[in-house]
Amino acid sequence: ERVSKTKVKQTSVSSYKEENVVKFINSSINFFNKDLSELKIMEFGCGVGRVLKHISHMSNSCYGVDISPNMIEYAKEYVDNEKVQFALCTQSHIPLEDNLFDIIYSYHVLQHIPTKKNLIASLSEIFRVQKSNGYSVLHFNKKISEVDKKPGSFMWYRPNVENAIKICEDVGFFLIHKHVKPDGHFYLYLGKKWNEWYNI
Repeated sequence: ERVSKTKVKQTSVSSYKEENVVKFINSSINFFNKDLSELKIMEFGCGVGRVLKHISHMSNSCYGVDISPNMIEYAKEYVDNEKVQFALCTQSHIPLEDNLFDIIYSYHVLQHIPTKKNLIASLSEIFRVQKSNGYSVLHFNKKISEVDKKPGSFMWYRPNVENAIKICEDVGFFLIHKHVKPDGHFYLYLGKKWNEWYNI
């Protein structure tokens, strides 16, 4: 919330090049190479809508969820697509019904959650709104940069791969796949139960 009040919107939007967003969607969000058009998709921590804008051209039903009302207002203007719906969440509640989404993704968000308890609460809500035959793609960042260490930055709870998997499994997820990068970033692909989607 502090950042969203001070950040220049255009800078935030343009910091992600379009080709990088599309590459991220194709390689990570749509890891299982599905037709996204009829799938219901949610972004947890949509920010100003940099990824959501592109997802909205691929799916007929998308939701952006964020903890910041300012970010949601930015995203509504930037995404500018009537197919996209938005919801204001907290770390412990997403105001949407159970078993709603085929795909849930979150990118560069979870490292801003301050404690393990808060992370478990957020993951529990993601689990709740995910369909039993859907999947979540969650990005974690274990790396702590020099910028992160400066006063007022976001050096919050950042589990390693093994701990993140255990937390997700304790919430109820099972691990479909993991993609670990050498720079401290990793992605977990998570389901509620095994189904024919997961042909990897």
